[in-house]
Amino acid sequence: MHKVRIEDAQTRLAELIEEAADGGDVVIAHRNGTAVRLAPVQGK
Repeated sequence: MHKVRIEDAQTRLAELIEEAADGGDVVIAHRNGTAVRLAPVQGK
């Protein structure tokens, strides 16, 4: 799992999206404890 702070994710979003699209587990965390996971969406 690759965990990044929201402040870092703001400047590296394109890179993190590519990582998740390639199967990587990317979690973006806020300092208040909330977090989200980037996941690829399967196309038709």
